[in-house]
Amino acid sequence: ITDYRKFSQMLRAVGFTNVYEVSFGVDLVAKEYNSLLKEFRGKYFITSLCPSMVSLVEKYYPELVPNLAPIATPMVASAKVVKLIHSNKIKVVYIGPCVESKNEAKRYPGLVDAVITFRELREIFDDLNIKETTLEYSDFDAPFGAEGELYPIRVGFLEAANISQELLT
Repeated sequence: ITDYRKFSQMLRAVGFTNVYEVSFGVDLVAKEYNSLLKEFRGKYFITSLCPSMVSLVEKYYPELVPNLAPIATPMVASAKVVKLIHSNKIKVVYIGPCVESKNEAKRYPGLVDAVITFRELREIFDDLNIKETTLEYSDFDAPFGAEGELYPIRVGFLEAANISQELLT
């Protein structure tokens, strides 16, 4: 897909009324990680951004569960805001690359109502014959992300959280 605005319109063509980008949730989560680092008091944390990592720790390293950062994932943070915006009168469907997000959603009944992987979404587009070449642009709904858009890029989350990557610091 050549343009995020085409992607947004493709989702609307599927039937979604509102389309939000999770990057605003990344911004919220990044702010919390920055605060956690600034308030460091000797306890080391494992980031809890990745539901697969959380599951791995819980299953194979249960002694490290107390070291999982007490911060929501971008999916959960975004869903909470969207539910708040719509006074809980909306169904939230998260679309992302990770199948483990489906299990994470089960931890929060009524918050994330469904999870679709990118592969599943491609199948939906194919089944409904939705192609970007036949659609006009449509932007995401507000709130919009800022540095959170860097999340999928290597060290993008550290940039979003304003956490120094200088080796000497």
